[in-house]
Amino acid sequence: DGLRWFVDAVLPRIVADAPWFDLRVTGDGAPPEIADLASTHVDFVGGVADLDGLLDTCRVSIIPLRYGAGVKLKLIDSVLAGIPVVTTTSGAEGLGSPWMDGCRVADDPGHFASHVVELMSDPVAWRSAHETLVAAARSLDDGVASRWGQVLSAAPGVLAG
Repeated sequence: DGLRWFVDAVLPRIVADAPWFDLRVTGDGAPPEIADLASTHVDFVGGVADLDGLLDTCRVSIIPLRYGAGVKLKLIDSVLAGIPVVTTTSGAEGLGSPWMDGCRVADDPGHFASHVVELMSDPVAWRSAHETLVAAARSLDDGVASRWGQVLSAAPGVLAG
């Protein structure tokens, strides 16, 4: 649902301002109902053996979830890597400050697109978000960034597992 919403409602707005935009969708076995979303701007890369390596090539992490509960692991992966995130209210659920200070949240397609374009085009905005996330990761105790339970317990209202 979120990917289809993004491609149908948000992507055309982004491409109008940033025609070089390329969305890489990760995950094994894209179901047929979304595989048809592949295009010049949408690439299904499948499973990723080296997520850190992929994140090192990303400028912005896009999480267009429209429903769900709890902290999303893709959000944690991105913020710990210092990749600014654009997500929806549902995608941001469970993650608090200082992490959310490096993210942009929008449920409206126009606002969502504006956030993506800003982080892709404005080096000052990108650097500010990135540095906020890096500082948040560094503020954790030694080794915490690699242990999900401790990272999640640092998010307000989330039970560590």
